Amino acid sequence: MSTYKEIADRANVSIGTVYRVAHNRGRVAKSTEARVRQAIEEVGYKRNIYASNLSRQKAYRFGVLMPRTHFNSGYWQEPYRGTDDARRELAKYRVDVEHFLYDENSQRSFGYQARKAGAAELDGLLVAAVVAVRNGDVAQRLPVNVPRAYFDSFVDDPGAIGFVGHDSYASGRLAGHLMSMIVRRSSSVIALRMYHGDPDSTFWTHHIEDRIRGFCDYSEEHPGLAVTVVAVDAAGGACAFEEAIEQALTAEPDAAGVFVSNSETHLAVDAMEQLGRGRNMRCIGYDLVEPNRACLENGTIDFLLGQRPYEQGYRGVHLLHRHVVLKEETPGLTVLPTDIFTRENADSLPETSYTEARAKKAQLP
Repeated sequence: MSTYKEIADRANVSIGTVYRVAHNRGRVAKSTEARVRQAIEEVGYKRNIYASNLSRQKAYRFGVLMPRTHFNSGYWQEPYRGTDDARRELAKYRVDVEHFLYDENSQRSFGYQARKAGAAELDGLLVAAVVAVRNGDVAQRLPVNVPRAYFDSFVDDPGAIGFVGHDSYASGRLAGHLMSMIVRRSSSVIALRMYHGDPDSTFWTHHIEDRIRGFCDYSEEHPGLAVTVVAVDAAGGACAFEEAIEQALTAEPDAAGVFVSNSETHLAVDAMEQLGRGRNMRCIGYDLVEPNRACLENGTIDFLLGQRPYEQGYRGVHLLHRHVVLKEETPGLTVLPTDIFTRENADSLPETSYTEARAKKAQLP
């Protein structure tokens, strides 16, 4: 970054004059101001926002409203780590991050934690709104006048500054494409639609619905897969999966595969084994959590789609930082690629910070 002295020398003025122009303080003749601003442009000076904030002793508090980390077979541990790593990186700039963790099966829990966030006098809020809430209702539950961004689940919120996540509909289509490659032509397959609470309620989880819709749309556009969609209570555990798959197999006894729309794919594998179909059905699901990784390695899951949860949390906090602290224009949508994991790359390193990744790589043989 160019210094005041470089600008002052180029404009033939004092350093104090450059400071007054750069910070809009004090009176400066218009001709002198124009000369200084031209010099600023020529040498590429950019005001040091960090130094300015530090001089004012300004501290910032960001909140992260997301499910408790043990849900979805530990899936939420990764975005939590991402937000926490971002917190550590930004601590030197007086940025702190506080987590507000809710039960993803409870709207009441979501509302309670949203109210806690509202009382915390935050400068920005990052939200994973996976609890069953309608589009448009989410923002009404969040603190007023606090800049907000979303991750994991897209919410149609005109007041949001951005979203970081993957394209759920596109990933559903990708799953349909992969399924068509591994089952015989003109096969029937089962798609497990995860829900929270009442499956017929007007409240539903949007990214799950988008995945199912993408999977079904692909199948309709590429004849060869007949899809039976079965609802599964996300809070019901292994029993819910077994009941759902048994119900589907009663209707479609020759089903050749199952698509699981969330990270608890291993529970579907367990259910198929209990029903004596474990090795006879192909399986596609989401996320490289440990139980899924084990199934991928032993061949009971064919493909896992990864949505880079660590990166979502990490980038989400940095998005708030750029908007709130640096006053930079931020992208409305940051759509991350969908990864495809198979047995061959099941031992991939989990997403982590760059420093940790280098350290781990150095330890490899």
